[in-house]
Amino acid sequence: MKNKRAMTLSTIAKLVLLVLAFLLILAFLLGSNPYDLVDKEKCHKSVVYKATVPEVGDIKAVDIPLDCTTERLCIVKGDLSLDDCEKDYEGGEYQKVEIGYDEDKWDENVNAIIAEKLYECWWMMGRGELKLYSRDPIKDKRYCNICTRIAFGEKLKEDLEEREDVEKRTYTQTGKDIWGTQKYLTLNYHPGSDETYWQYITNSNSNFIYGWNESEDYITTKQKAIVFMESDRTSFLRWVGFIGGGVVGGVLGVAVGPLGAVGAGIGGAIGKDLGVKADEWFTKGISRVSSMSLVDYDYNNLKNENCTSFKESF
Repeated sequence: MKNKRAMTLSTIAKLVLLVLAFLLILAFLLGSNPYDLVDKEKCHKSVVYKATVPEVGDIKAVDIPLDCTTERLCIVKGDLSLDDCEKDYEGGEYQKVEIGYDEDKWDENVNAIIAEKLYECWWMMGRGELKLYSRDPIKDKRYCNICTRIAFGEKLKEDLEEREDVEKRTYTQTGKDIWGTQKYLTLNYHPGSDETYWQYITNSNSNFIYGWNESEDYITTKQKAIVFMESDRTSFLRWVGFIGGGVVGGVLGVAVGPLGAVGAGIGGAIGKDLGVKADEWFTKGISRVSSMSLVDYDYNNLKNENCTSFKESF
């Protein structure tokens, strides 16, 4: 009888523990962020850990890998089940994001997604205020990480091709492109913030974009990549030379120096806030720059980023 009673108590105790464990897990899941945001939190923490590794000169004592994964998005028109990005991701996993059926809002809704992903990437990687990689004493290097890939559903691309012209779409004949990406960044605020997206990702108080031209402020529906970069002096100047008029891959480039240096839109100059040429900027003692760009996800554009190392998952 005692043994049976002991077994019963033991069984009840195990059941209670299982229930408690289940409740704890459930509470965690209900109170936590969605899967993709949890990954970003984990990535951001690993960035902070990597940045705080002690250095001897400019060399990190330990090379801690980042615990981050490239996010893959597929922008579709409406019903998530009616479109896909299989051609772009070749069977790999990705997350669909819908922009609704109202074609007059497609540009704004796509730009809102891009703005949010630029914001997330810049936050994840330390806003240009952290030094993640060792400097090579012999050769300047440029380290690159892809935060997000953004593709467009095949059916959405077809509908964009057929989109009728409207009066406000002055610079396009078919409406197949997404217009006003840079303008959106300067006019819209991240929810709960008193900074525009552009001010946030440039660590500045300015909404100035060097070389901005409304007739060139568009993106195509080719797959895009949001790329974070940490550059030494020479590698950064080579990149600025590639940018030219301030547009990277048809979209944008931003750059921020370490620990308090102010940056804004970059092109032939770093930006209105600094008011100096890129090479003159470095006479102020800034030898490392964090930057971010939005480029077409293809061989030539990624090659033109002049990256020493380049990983999709990092």
